[in-house]
Amino acid sequence: MKKLLNPFDYVAGATSLLWGLAAMVASAAVAALTDQSFDGFMHITFARISIWQALAQQLICWLLLATLLYGAARLASRSSVRALDIYGTNLFARIPWLLMLAAEFIPGKGLLTRLESGNIAEIQAAIVPLTIYGLILIVLLVWSIWWSYKAFSISANLRGWKAAAIFIACWIAVSIAVTPLLALTR
Repeated sequence: MKKLLNPFDYVAGATSLLWGLAAMVASAAVAALTDQSFDGFMHITFARISIWQALAQQLICWLLLATLLYGAARLASRSSVRALDIYGTNLFARIPWLLMLAAEFIPGKGLLTRLESGNIAEIQAAIVPLTIYGLILIVLLVWSIWWSYKAFSISANLRGWKAAAIFIACWIAVSIAVTPLLALTR
């Protein structure tokens, strides 16, 4: 269980970068297959995209956050901060996004269409599966955010309120800055 909550005691640097790159390529393939597109830092919409567009979206989200975190870590940490650790562990922390994108393969993909039909019986039948689906996505999103924070905290050798404040500020900045960049990929 400890490895699921904090894998960064066991993996860092080049190893985390390679695992993260593999997951990024797989995520791009899944996104292209299921017509899922990033139109915000933590927002996925449905749009037909190529694998190259999906890969560009993944790269933009990861590189922007990792670059901000690396710059902030260099300014705030008293210890030496390796770019490889910040970039690698933050890419590894995006692995749960692969699972979120792959959740589109879960049977019942047409649930949202049934909700739009206006048929009360179909809407009632879709509530429980949609709730389960939504809870799974929330758990995966929280897991990814937690991993990203732990990756930053450990790689930057920062703890407590200082690490949390820097991390939150970087996430807010990326959330604002990434949308126009992602628009270039569509």
